[in-house]
Amino acid sequence: MGDKKDKLIRVSNSLHQKKAIVSSNNYEEFLTKVRIKFELADDIQILIEDDQGAEIDADVFPILWEEEKPNITFRIQGEDFTVSAIQDAGSSPQIYYLPSPLCSPAPSPVSPSLGLGDVDVFKQILEEYVEKTPRLANLILECREKSLVDNSAAAIIVNEFVSKLVDLKGNSPCTRDQISFAKAIVEILPFWKYPGTPDGIDILYDEINRSGLIQQRLKWIHRNIRKPEVDTRRRKKEESQGGPKPKIAKGAEEVFPNLELTAALNSSTKKGEIVSLMKETFEHRNQIRRSNDQSVLRVYSKFAECSYLVNFEFSLMFPDLEQNFLNTWPEFADRLIAHCKTLSNSPALLKFANNNYDNWDKSIAALFVLLHLIPPSAQGRGKGGRCKIDDAKLKLVTFYRAETPLKSIVDTWNFETSQPALIVLGEDHSNLTSFYIICDRILLPINARTSTEAIDSLFKAHYVIGTEYDKNLTGIWKFIQVHIFQLETTTQLSRKVKQVFQQISTYLQTSNSSTN
Repeated sequence: MGDKKDKLIRVSNSLHQKKAIVSSNNYEEFLTKVRIKFELADDIQILIEDDQGAEIDADVFPILWEEEKPNITFRIQGEDFTVSAIQDAGSSPQIYYLPSPLCSPAPSPVSPSLGLGDVDVFKQILEEYVEKTPRLANLILECREKSLVDNSAAAIIVNEFVSKLVDLKGNSPCTRDQISFAKAIVEILPFWKYPGTPDGIDILYDEINRSGLIQQRLKWIHRNIRKPEVDTRRRKKEESQGGPKPKIAKGAEEVFPNLELTAALNSSTKKGEIVSLMKETFEHRNQIRRSNDQSVLRVYSKFAECSYLVNFEFSLMFPDLEQNFLNTWPEFADRLIAHCKTLSNSPALLKFANNNYDNWDKSIAALFVLLHLIPPSAQGRGKGGRCKIDDAKLKLVTFYRAETPLKSIVDTWNFETSQPALIVLGEDHSNLTSFYIICDRILLPINARTSTEAIDSLFKAHYVIGTEYDKNLTGIWKFIQVHIFQLETTTQLSRKVKQVFQQISTYLQTSNSSTN
């Protein structure tokens, strides 16, 4: 359905006077006009609400637009709020006041929650609700005993708790309430806290990707109450930042290649000369990676000849991070394999752990376990379906018998597979003798003596070549990038990646404390 004709909308903000904006029912167009009308910079995040304080997103906006005279307020992230009150929808007559730093709540001699903050009020309400719901109380007790909220428990708890939030605040709770609600849940279940951010609520409420469990449940509720005839455009998600994909630097000065140096590098045979020429031509390769108009591997053919160049180039790019994976992965892999059955009850993972794990080299087995925990996600309409887990494994690692000719591997390699993949050769899956990286049907030797060193080089190759992650492996590679390599740690992560890291971190911390 196309956009409808423009309508006059009254828009206000606590710090700005009310203004009239003419807009269609297109959410993104409306946001742009608000920025222009109120002279707001592009980097300022604004949150849209109706005159009752309920948050408005791309799903709800067209419905509100249908009103005769829509009244909309917007809030700049970080602004204070006015006081509000909520009443428990159950049989209890208690009133819980939500105080604000701008004004104090009205006194109530009968309210036991007087003076408590939003988080404390929600926590009190949820704790009372849990006490009255034996099934939920038993489930939370089980989670506390394991110090872990697995996926099945998470679904039940979120559904129950969000239903309580909807009882209290309606189908569209404002952002403040959702954040406070998430913080209250984390206080009740502290091992559900995501270690990657100060407040630790990203699994429940993700302000960037809007993929938190609370947000997803509210979206499900909205979809089930939506009018069928309304155009339901979704807000276009911001492109995830971080990762090895080409980054075009605005205004960056172009570095022209020194053809003589490049030719000398490609023809040199002495390691000392090669290292020196690599340093001299480093900025040109950086430009190739940024612009993505050439192939680093084809311009600098020495990568296909020298087994040490992938790791050396990465050390030039990130000199302080080159050892992070090698220092972290071995112990991480041991603990991941030992406790993977506790982290997930996925049938595919359990089958791999019971039947196939022992057939593989330990580091690669751990990599596959992590892939089971962070499987390929559906690509969406028009982008192909979800990649099967076995196909995703082949995009990571492909095994060949030790006597297989390298030329036949290159000649038969899937032409459509353009991202770096690991080729392993050996007597069998658990006895590997040599390792290569293949990308764009170019075979790169790597000086890896173990599979751990080979996986380390495989990750580094993405940055060295300047290619994005395979779309089916984005989750697992971003997990390794942020939490193992500690590289570009502000990269936007999906809820699934954060959830797996939180579960692993919580369980490993518990394991560490029990062995001390």
